Amino acid sequence: MTRQDVIAALDTIAVGQREGQTAKKLTGEVLTQAKRLWRFAEEREWLAGSPIEKLTRATFDAKPTKRDVTLRLDELAVIWRTLDNSEVCKSEPVTIAAMKLLILTGQRESEVCGAEWTEFDLDAGLWRLPAERTKSKRAHLVHLAPQAVAILQALKLLTGKKRHAFASPLRDKQAIYGRAVNNSLLTMFKGGKLPNVTQCHVHDFRRTLISRLPDLGFEPFLGHKIANHVLSGVFAHYNHNTYEEQRKSALVAWAARIETLATGANVTQLHRAA
Repeated sequence: MTRQDVIAALDTIAVGQREGQTAKKLTGEVLTQAKRLWRFAEEREWLAGSPIEKLTRATFDAKPTKRDVTLRLDELAVIWRTLDNSEVCKSEPVTIAAMKLLILTGQRESEVCGAEWTEFDLDAGLWRLPAERTKSKRAHLVHLAPQAVAILQALKLLTGKKRHAFASPLRDKQAIYGRAVNNSLLTMFKGGKLPNVTQCHVHDFRRTLISRLPDLGFEPFLGHKIANHVLSGVFAHYNHNTYEEQRKSALVAWAARIETLATGANVTQLHRAA
């Protein structure tokens, strides 16, 4: 297969239509996966070199759209209440649990949906993400607030005998897809179930946690530490503190605030981290 073969195939995808939108985004995704395939073949010395390495999304006008949606805390609370309303939210219990954990932990869809029961220590309230399952290829420790632990304990009654915590109810021995969780959220928007909530994707929950933690009195960098981002500049070079206690306090306060807003309880549980 030559570069021209790939270009022709991608051009064909790019002119496609779906629900009135062009398929250029899909073109970019296909190119990314194709380049990974060729790199793998090159590493195994099945090929002398990749003919498509120089191709970019810009070649097909398929640059990804950068999202900047950040929700308000009261909007997150509305989503939470809707997830708890079985008459409004018709999603599978596993999907609902995954969406709630995305809200509470700020981790990526693939990291939550692909979580295995062996990664969790519910007694200690800890989730140990192995390096091979993180985007940065760095092992990551996530502190689970009591609300997150309760969600996982209830989920264990459904999927505890399976490998994946968020096991697919349709595909044996597979986890649910992050796209399925996002589709569940979009279905609620399309059905008018979230009329006062900014249109968003589940990945926007992650940005919201990072952006709103300072509103609760926590240092801005803690959100990035919780999200397993690599900090930049002098701070990253000299400061190797993991801030585990502060991260735990932040996630406990975050979950408590969402629960308070969602239930309407008049409880003060937040304080500035030491």
